[in-house]
Amino acid sequence: MAKKRQPASPHQCETLPVLRPEIGSLPLWCAMLFSLLLATLTELFLLRAEHALAKARLATFEDLLKKSADFLRTTSENSNWPSSVTASPVMMRGRRLLESINSALDPAGEQTSRPVRKEKDAKKEKDAGDSSGEEKAGGNAKPRKARHPGATQKIYKPDEIKNIDPAECPRCHSRELTRTRKYSLFQVIELVIKMMVTHYRVWECTCDRCGRRVQAEVPPEARAGFGPGFAAATALLTVLGLTRRKIQAFYSMVGQIEISQGGIQKCLDRASAAAKPVCLGILKQIRRVLVAFIDETTSRIFGPAGKATHWLWAMVCPTLCYFMIDETRSAKAFARLIGDWAGILVSDSFVVYLKWAGRARQSCLAHLSRRAGKLSEDPSPEIARGGEWIRSELRRLIKMTESPPTNGEYLAWRGRFMKCVRKYSDFGGELGAFARHLQREADCIVTFLKYEGVEPTSNAVERALRPYVCRRKVSFGQTSLHGEEDISRLLTMHETCRRNGRSTYDELKKAIECRARGKSPSLYWIRKAGMKCGARSPRNKAPSRLARPTATP
Repeated sequence: MAKKRQPASPHQCETLPVLRPEIGSLPLWCAMLFSLLLATLTELFLLRAEHALAKARLATFEDLLKKSADFLRTTSENSNWPSSVTASPVMMRGRRLLESINSALDPAGEQTSRPVRKEKDAKKEKDAGDSSGEEKAGGNAKPRKARHPGATQKIYKPDEIKNIDPAECPRCHSRELTRTRKYSLFQVIELVIKMMVTHYRVWECTCDRCGRRVQAEVPPEARAGFGPGFAAATALLTVLGLTRRKIQAFYSMVGQIEISQGGIQKCLDRASAAAKPVCLGILKQIRRVLVAFIDETTSRIFGPAGKATHWLWAMVCPTLCYFMIDETRSAKAFARLIGDWAGILVSDSFVVYLKWAGRARQSCLAHLSRRAGKLSEDPSPEIARGGEWIRSELRRLIKMTESPPTNGEYLAWRGRFMKCVRKYSDFGGELGAFARHLQREADCIVTFLKYEGVEPTSNAVERALRPYVCRRKVSFGQTSLHGEEDISRLLTMHETCRRNGRSTYDELKKAIECRARGKSPSLYWIRKAGMKCGARSPRNKAPSRLARPTATP
């Protein structure tokens, strides 16, 4: 049994020690917490004192800056002060220093570092957005498009230089100025169109020996009545889409030159005849390249015999372009265009191109994707579903141009694609015919994965034909086959010069001058352009284990 606690006696209570809050008697963790709290309070007190002191110093410094600025402004505006004092190096240096300090302070006396912080925050947000966009790139987010590169005005060789000096000093109004080595350049471009007329006096003379009258002959380059430069300019305006009447108005308003439509036609005939050997040289070189883009478009003729439809054929490579006008859209016209060429053909699904027996053929995926897109808009749900499936697979194939696929990625895509076309090949109507066509074209839609320089679409030749199509919509065609031949030659020369960075006007002018003198124009630059395309050798872009695709996987 526990013993009961006895109360303490009065004399015992008086002798008990008194407990006081001494650190030595507290536990160790309590002592550490108390020390940390004391240090924190001391640091906060010191920081607050330093902040108040810095704020007071900033206000005092701001007042000093304002007074100094007012003093300098008064000093510069006071005309009693000599210019040697206000323009001294010490005063100028101090003024620049004060202006730089004042620009860093706003009227309230606070530093303008907040906009800088905003710029930093905006940059961080942009970086965060870029990183988030990269993370979303694997999902449904669209990749950011590449921006168009900026362009600046080219600095040309001047015909005249004008020096401009400041009139006076804006601060002290002194006119005693000395040039430094620094200047800024401002360029002004002016177009001067001036008609230059040359009169040839063809004299008639009498022979002093026999008395026979003899008349001189006009030089060959002057017999046409218009110089080579005038004929080349007229042909270039025609290629750019101007009609005969518009060319007449242009010469009348700009150069005060009166010319008839018959004179314009003579200039075109002269330029076309001079461009013929150049076009033959382009055709000879383009038949030696490895990869060529071929397409055709309609060409209407409204002549006295009635309306007729001809065809403009185009054969294009990166540095050369050749146009040919023909009456038909047949295999014979195609054979006349290519001659003995047997390279890699990039074209649409026209029946003439389907029988190509050359090295390889790439069927235009843009045409196939557009055809599948029309099927996806069909009212029938099953046809629309099939068209959308085929179009999505073709778009995935086009995206492989940017990054060549691995062996596994290609086999996975091919399995999905063949499963799709086999599913709808038994259908009737447009969807079934399209699926069976894709089965036959299974080898020709992946050629661009095997050879370098081959593109998945025929966009190159489509863009080459676009200027002629725009011109045809404006002029509604030509009145004769001879006029179409002239346009095809001039287009060939213009497009080839553009692709090689050469001036069509200069090359055409040289060709006209050579023809007038009975010489052949220089074709060195055409051979050089052909070597740029012919030097490319086929190289397998897909992995080496990627087998040649066949109709069945």
